Amino acid sequence: SATALRCFNHFQQNCKAKLKKIGLTKPQEQSVFLKAVFGKKNEDKEETGILDAEDAADLQARLLLSKDNLEREKRRLLGKDASYQPLFWAYLKNNERMMRECMVADARQKAGMPLDEDGMPMRSYTNQSECINNVLTKQKQAAMKNDKAKNNMSKLAFVRSVWEEVVRQQKEEVIIALCGLSS
Repeated sequence: SATALRCFNHFQQNCKAKLKKIGLTKPQEQSVFLKAVFGKKNEDKEETGILDAEDAADLQARLLLSKDNLEREKRRLLGKDASYQPLFWAYLKNNERMMRECMVADARQKAGMPLDEDGMPMRSYTNQSECINNVLTKQKQAAMKNDKAKNNMSKLAFVRSVWEEVVRQQKEEVIIALCGLSS
């Protein structure tokens, strides 16, 4: 019964890839579309995006409200007439269920995300878990390189030569940082 959340960074990368595929390759061209989906925080004001929706009804309303503007902007940037059917809004509409179930505020709240300073459930990002997975993978590769047998590691060998080494390195980094010796 766990609520699965979608990483905002990964979905943003998917949106950028879709925009590139349909002809908008420059970041300044993509910014209008990304701001519409993800919103934008400025020093003076915050602009909300489609994914700032509170629930399914709010998401649907935000999608419909954005349609004309996104399609008009796409035609303008590509120099197309009114008969051209833009594809980015259709991409968002095709992903509506995923956004509703895995990204909007009530989904994040159901998953137990902590609240931000505005009282909204924080956005989900998987950077930290990917980072530790990357560290563990590199350490495992190094340990297996030194292992003459080079076959699959047992769970005990993994814990001893990979996990314990990563934990040791992280503790060392914390001590170095606390002593002010980090670069």
